Amino acid sequence: MTINSRFVTIAYLIPLLLACQNKSEDCRIAKRGTFYFYPRKTSQQFQIIRTDSLQTELDLITGDSSFWNIKWENECTFNLSFVRDTRVMSDKEREFYNSHVLNCKILAVAPTYYIFKAIADPGIGFQPVTDTMWLVEKKMASSGQ
Repeated sequence: MTINSRFVTIAYLIPLLLACQNKSEDCRIAKRGTFYFYPRKTSQQFQIIRTDSLQTELDLITGDSSFWNIKWENECTFNLSFVRDTRVMSDKEREFYNSHVLNCKILAVAPTYYIFKAIADPGIGFQPVTDTMWLVEKKMASSGQ
């Protein structure tokens, strides 16, 4: 094998090995702390406060909060079960939240965010969501500009 072909092989293998490495150590950053969520194609803004067993979601626009029990299946996968919400909900909406679990999987981790996929129980019409959870608050442009 020539030096040139070794370089090409190494240049190909390094990104492949990095992509295949176990990300469970990286997922630990999502277990506890304060995170920020800005759902795509909306103006919503949430602060997420997560402890070992509870996730509190604060709507930064309305001030409403929701509370969820969190159960980790492994380092990168967890389930959320609804506890309560401070906003007024219809009985039908409350029944929906109380009877379904949200399954979340961390797909990738970067220094300032992680990518997750969330899906409710199969067959209930909830479309899977893949989005970004930020480790730092983003400065949002004011709506007057």
